[in-house]
Amino acid sequence: MDNMILVDIDGNLGDEEVRARFFSVKALLWPDRKWDYRFFLSPSGRGWHFIATIFGREIPAKEIVLAQLLCGSDRLRELANLRRIRDGVKDWNVLFKTRRERL
Repeated sequence: MDNMILVDIDGNLGDEEVRARFFSVKALLWPDRKWDYRFFLSPSGRGWHFIATIFGREIPAKEIVLAQLLCGSDRLRELANLRRIRDGVKDWNVLFKTRRERL
């Protein structure tokens, strides 16, 4: 799951605005970097989920959390991600879990 930016955005935004957030954050955090990526955008129940997979560069875990937060991801989700990083959880970057998975 390394190099995956997973974002959960709640709210009534258009898909172009969601894409623009990713590209703005990418330009802000990594202005001198040119790498390949794959972008997947999907409506969620209350907004959008998007996944950006970055190829050709290793991104530190806390930088991924920062990028996700700057893209507008739920701040409590990102706090939980930071706690999982701190606790050494291997699959720390969780976009969502179904109710069954949480039980």
